Amino acid sequence: MLAINQEKHIEDVKSLQITLLPIMMEEWHINGTELRELLSKYDLLKYIEVCYDYYNSMGIHGVLDDLSEYIKLQGGKIKWYCITDL
Repeated sequence: MLAINQEKHIEDVKSLQITLLPIMMEEWHINGTELRELLSKYDLLKYIEVCYDYYNSMGIHGVLDDLSEYIKLQGGKIKWYCITDL
């Protein structure tokens, strides 16, 4: 039973990650290459996994705000149109 719940959780996390990718590109005005760099540099997919239960109670814009804040805390900077290094 625990294994089934864990598999469902992993599936749900991946679904959220996949859902967020095009939204991040659109909202942050970045292309796929820039998104891939952000995902890698700030380990965003892992962060989304860790925060999944918290994110479940937030809307998409709340999740994007949290991701933006996380990036800032890691040394990234939000410009009016995208996230860049300091």
